Amino acid sequence: MRSQEFRIIDRYVLLDRLAEGGASSVFRALQASTQGIGRLVVMKCFKSDYLNKSNLTQQTYKQQIQVMIGLNHPNVVQLYDVG
Repeated sequence: MRSQEFRIIDRYVLLDRLAEGGASSVFRALQASTQGIGRLVVMKCFKSDYLNKSNLTQQTYKQQIQVMIGLNHPNVVQLYDVG
């Protein structure tokens, strides 16, 4: 993705790709806001072919999300949204 091209996913504008692996890509993104000023976030997007491999993979990520939702610590990233 070139720096001038912005991709919009739901209410997020992907600014640039930070990293890419076998299962997902990580982007710097801007979360849209009704107040006009968005929050800068990091967004992890799973590749659809990886998630479609098995129900076990989907179950594992759902369990990890449940754990992340309950965490609140200054040294751990905060989970804002899932979808």
